[in-house]
Amino acid sequence: CEIAELNENDIVFDECCGTAGFLVSAMNYMLEKAGNDSEKKKKIKSSQLLGIETRSDMFSHACSNMMMRGDGKSHILYGDCFKEENKDIIKRQKPTKAFLNPPYQDGNAAEQLEFIENALDCLVKDGICIAICQKSTTVSSSKSVINVKERLLQEHTLEATFSMPDELFHPVGVNTSILVFKAKNKHSGRKTFFGY
Repeated sequence: CEIAELNENDIVFDECCGTAGFLVSAMNYMLEKAGNDSEKKKKIKSSQLLGIETRSDMFSHACSNMMMRGDGKSHILYGDCFKEENKDIIKRQKPTKAFLNPPYQDGNAAEQLEFIENALDCLVKDGICIAICQKSTTVSSSKSVINVKERLLQEHTLEATFSMPDELFHPVGVNTSILVFKAKNKHSGRKTFFGY
């Protein structure tokens, strides 16, 4: 939330929302920013949190998780985030921020980057996408990864990359990076922050 400079007017999207952890965090952060404005708080809960989940068990958990926190109305879709009809529903809401943790599998760095590319496509111009991915998305030299990286940088700006501590997902042992993109701004000639 802090990296994205999230505020009470943002519309937050997570296309692989799992149990809706990112959406819950965003909601709590935005509610705090709204202060004593009860109408704004109602709007945040009812229309500024969007998600998609493809696994039926996770979808049920996400909806329950949001409802238990009083989200007012769940805007979590059950289905494939790459399907155009789902993307169209999300795009009509004009999301300004995307938070995601793409599914991890061995050797799927290109697929993780495709999730980021898909989320960026759904954001408004200058929207911010923050994704926590396997470190291989940043360091792999495989042809498939390079192809997706080139497509991403043709359309979007890589604002920052943070290498996360190796013990972050202990005991699983997945090495991760956080990638921060600005939507619909070609990367050409821009600087990127790299940090640990």
